[in-house]
Amino acid sequence: MRFSKQWQDHLELNKVPCFHASELAYSTTYPHRPSVYNEWEQRRKDAFVLALARIASRNALCPIGGHFATEWSYEENVAAGKPFEYPYKNCFDLFFVSVLEEIQRVKPDYKDSILFFFDRNQNPKWIQALKDSYGAFSKSTQGLQSTRSWAIKKCLSRCRPQI
Repeated sequence: MRFSKQWQDHLELNKVPCFHASELAYSTTYPHRPSVYNEWEQRRKDAFVLALARIASRNALCPIGGHFATEWSYEENVAAGKPFEYPYKNCFDLFFVSVLEEIQRVKPDYKDSILFFFDRNQNPKWIQALKDSYGAFSKSTQGLQSTRSWAIKKCLSRCRPQI
């Protein structure tokens, strides 16, 4: 797989055995924790992660990402008199809707599998919101043969979705 080789080549070039976004971020926040990134200047860290993002985007059918202000969801529910709902559930719902819309826009006859990667998170509410939203998404993907549900289930069963 071209993506895997390019990704691995970039890691090897930079002497990084395995990439975890949290380790890179924590190397700045907690510089005394052991990390391969501790001796790197911020400029090198930024260039390294930007190169990984480019590798991922060049090899993706239609890369999808985004930003969702969770407080908006909370404020809208409060204003509408609705009970509290964990805000990331709405975020995940919007993400999965955008996945379907973008795939249908780019490849209307797409029938192959989709593999999702999510950052590690230990929060049980976050994990449950992802499970619930993904469950609804996987039921709504009639045009897709598989969403590689085994991959997300494997990640969720360990309660640590991986990026």
